[in-house]
Amino acid sequence: MENASSHRRLSEISHLFLSDVRAKTTGNAPRPVRHPPGSFKPDVSIDLTPEEFAESMSVDPRNTTDGSKKNACPDQTPRTSAFKPVRLVIAHHLGELMSERVRDFAGMFTTGGKRVGLIYADAAQVQVSCVEYHPHAPEPSPDIPQDVLDPQKLREVLVELDRDVDGWMIVLPDPRHEDSIRLIRQIRDWTLISGVDHDTVVASYRTIKGMVEHTNPSLSIAIYGAVDSQELEKAFKKLAGVCNQFLHLQSSLWGAIEPAEHLVEHLVWSATAAYSKSQLASASQWKVLSDLVENASHPPADRPGSLPQADDHSRVSMKIMPPPGIPASPSPASEPTSQTIHEIIDLSTCNGSIAAILSAIIRQENQLIESPIKPPHLSEATLTVSRDHCLTLVAWAYPGLTNLRKIAQAYHWMNENRQLIAMALPQFVIDNQHTPRLNLLVDHADASGAVLQPLMERSSVRIQAYRKLQWSGRTGLLLEAA
Repeated sequence: MENASSHRRLSEISHLFLSDVRAKTTGNAPRPVRHPPGSFKPDVSIDLTPEEFAESMSVDPRNTTDGSKKNACPDQTPRTSAFKPVRLVIAHHLGELMSERVRDFAGMFTTGGKRVGLIYADAAQVQVSCVEYHPHAPEPSPDIPQDVLDPQKLREVLVELDRDVDGWMIVLPDPRHEDSIRLIRQIRDWTLISGVDHDTVVASYRTIKGMVEHTNPSLSIAIYGAVDSQELEKAFKKLAGVCNQFLHLQSSLWGAIEPAEHLVEHLVWSATAAYSKSQLASASQWKVLSDLVENASHPPADRPGSLPQADDHSRVSMKIMPPPGIPASPSPASEPTSQTIHEIIDLSTCNGSIAAILSAIIRQENQLIESPIKPPHLSEATLTVSRDHCLTLVAWAYPGLTNLRKIAQAYHWMNENRQLIAMALPQFVIDNQHTPRLNLLVDHADASGAVLQPLMERSSVRIQAYRKLQWSGRTGLLLEAA
């Protein structure tokens, strides 16, 4: 008891000894006072006032009563008007000439101060540029460093550039990619760029054939390299005729293309996802491009193109332009209906085996890559991978279709084991979600057989007729259009 009372007396007078120390330490600040729980004033509200709430949401408090302006940040105002018209330009079959031909085609619309926005997009890279006519072409601007692919940045670039251009052109260097296919099906207006020579016409037909599945676009054809209107009309009729005959696709002639002078292409933004696995896997740029196409305005119904028509002062050579209204299908008087795009495969370097013949065909078409795996039921068939990472079986049907059952067994084996095949061939990056395809070569005498009719109705089966030829001691294979 005595110790307790002594301790209380010391604590009561301790401030007399420690007051100077506390004052020096705290700078004569008032002593801290402990408030027990429940001692806060009940009349104080922690709710935000309307002004504080509006400030936190970046909204003008004067407009909070307007439902259309609530929760709208000044820098994220919703877009009320549509984007400019969008057109798909198909030119990837031109190889290294693709960019040059696309720029020349865009130059058709740059008269009168007009500008065209160009978008190149694939799975790992997006490039946005602006094409305009400049009589005094300035010096090339310095290269813009490649940015990291960011969908929000891409959206901002498109919204800002849309105010300066009169239309958009989208170019897809790899149209067989799954995301590219979905975007292609959204676009209504297409332009196919082709030349006048036979090889370019064949490549153009093969390209459009692989893209029109499950879609019915408004197709126009722009042709370069024509020296006069007769050559321009002949090239168009040949390409439009096979599209109409085999693909049931109507097309119109857009015009002739010549190299444009005083044309400037400004690179606005370039980005890649090659160094970011997360961006590469998300492929978020396709959603931004899909929104661009979905919100794009549409041209008048009397004009098949989505961009303004080139006027009389265009740098297109109007002297070789044919009269309007050229029919999409060839007339019997000028073009025989039997004329079809064919291709001859030289077999003089082959040893005569079916496997060697298939390898020669695959190398010449340059659309498939051979794999070392052979189906157990049909060792002479070739297992390949397409450019869009899809398994494709290339098989040769005997005359009379006597080995058709073995081909079906080989295809079913490939379909059932596609996951194991993808694991065995990691270098091909096979997409086992794709339905495997079948490329079947049949003799022209068997092409109209009733047994092939069910196969022709399947989108995953491609049937191509062939004829064997001999000339000057050489052997060849004539492949008809599929």
